[in-house]
Amino acid sequence: MKRFCVLLITMCMICTLFIGCEETAVTGIYPPISAEDCEGMMCEEVAAQFEAAGFSNIEYEIIDDLITGWLTKDGEVERVTLEGNEDFETNDVFSESAVLTITYHTFPQDDETEQETQAPETEPPKVETQAPETEPPKVETQAPETEPPKVETQAPEIEPPKVETQTPETELPKVETQAPETEPPKVETQAPETEPPMVETQAPETEPPKVETQVPETVIPENSTFSIHFIDVGQADAALVECDGHYMLIDGGNKGDSSLIYTLLKNTNVPKLDIVIATHAHEDHIGGIPGAYNYTSADLTLCPVTSFDTEAFKDFKKYADSKGGGITVPVPGDQYSLGNASVEILGVNSTTEDNNCSIVLMITYGETKFLFTGDAEREAEQVILDSGAALAADVLKVGHHGSENSTTYPFLREIMPKYAVISVGEDNSYGHPTDNTLSRLRDADVKVFRTDMQGDIYCTSDGKTVSMSVERNANADTLTNPVKVVETQPAQTEAPKEDPVQPSAGTDYVLNTNTKKFHYPSCRSVKQMSEKNKSFYTGTREEVIDMGFDPCGNCHP
Repeated sequence: MKRFCVLLITMCMICTLFIGCEETAVTGIYPPISAEDCEGMMCEEVAAQFEAAGFSNIEYEIIDDLITGWLTKDGEVERVTLEGNEDFETNDVFSESAVLTITYHTFPQDDETEQETQAPETEPPKVETQAPETEPPKVETQAPETEPPKVETQAPEIEPPKVETQTPETELPKVETQAPETEPPKVETQAPETEPPMVETQAPETEPPKVETQVPETVIPENSTFSIHFIDVGQADAALVECDGHYMLIDGGNKGDSSLIYTLLKNTNVPKLDIVIATHAHEDHIGGIPGAYNYTSADLTLCPVTSFDTEAFKDFKKYADSKGGGITVPVPGDQYSLGNASVEILGVNSTTEDNNCSIVLMITYGETKFLFTGDAEREAEQVILDSGAALAADVLKVGHHGSENSTTYPFLREIMPKYAVISVGEDNSYGHPTDNTLSRLRDADVKVFRTDMQGDIYCTSDGKTVSMSVERNANADTLTNPVKVVETQPAQTEAPKEDPVQPSAGTDYVLNTNTKKFHYPSCRSVKQMSEKNKSFYTGTREEVIDMGFDPCGNCHP
């Protein structure tokens, strides 16, 4: 009997444990869609799907676009996080109380009219107080507001009020210098310290003088000149900047462009180069710079690295050491002068990847600005955004020849350029510029110029306005890639060239599904790639590009 009881108790305990495990087995809920898939959806749609999945703790963050309807739709989702996780997948488990944060875009509210109506409301009180400002009413108003002894001491004693006015005058020296009226100091002694409205009305008065003082700083001499020549070097980059007889060369194309750079400098009668900037170490940017050094010398040579294992870079470094003052690696914040223009480094060596090492710089001439981004991509753009650098510019030299991973929406939103220049080769094998990049520029209402369609591109500025001109095809549709039979020709012409080198089954590639780049398996970037973003593919290079991937900038597959 005892054994039977013990056995029965044991079975009951086992059943209890089993039931408890079943009850605790399912203790969470799953996201209906991944964080990446949420981007671009409408806020209400995302919220509805998560509510249906059991998520009830939903918070919202709003982003006011600077221009109504610019780049995004009203309610379009920028990002979604679950408990702070920005990369969650549908197989991740979360508790029902998990905080879901939806960040979405909305149109800005028109606050300017409110500020404009408030400004005139504050001005009439100033006029009224200054007009009837006579000493008798002021004494009478001060008598009830303050203690009589204070009024009596202020009336006979003239010097003490002057001392009191001198102490607050140190706070607003600009107001006194712009309007040296004798009455404002009296107003300050009577009630600027106690009446907030008087302080508020004086604050806007100090803002216009600040703007006025900045205007003279941007005024340039009448005989000053500024121009940028975007040189057509095919699938490469090169630009010559001139200001008041001072010259700066930004990149120099491929090695085959050396003679072109040499001839251009000679025909332009460039006496010497003040600055040479090699935005990064790839041949399509530094290959032709030795042609410039063969023609003349440079005071300063900037580059993000001092060594790179290619013959093109070794050749560039040899000439930079002998005729360019050696290579200087700049840092963000460095500034240089070029005549009446200034050059500021906004980004360099943002990541270890070659393209993202690019020097990103801003040229300022008067009130006009010009942003050069080299081959910087999404990662480098984000680093610059996080730095808080001022990116607003009139002209943007589009990054990485218009590749998919450059000129992202957040970056473009801060720049808001009027014009953009894409240096790109006709019928290039990379598919540059991509349709998505052109679409982003179209959404931003940017006037685009392209070297593949229009040849050399010229930009001039008088310090206030920018003018653009091209070598040919001024009315070309630069926001649409031409549809040609060339798309079918690579299969007919390039396939036979690759057959002797590659096996019939194709070439092995490693795809990064996150950055949308493909690599050779031996590429060093593959070792740093996250396993969840790694995918393998065997086929032709064209097939991978057609899938939406760009070739790696390191291994050049």
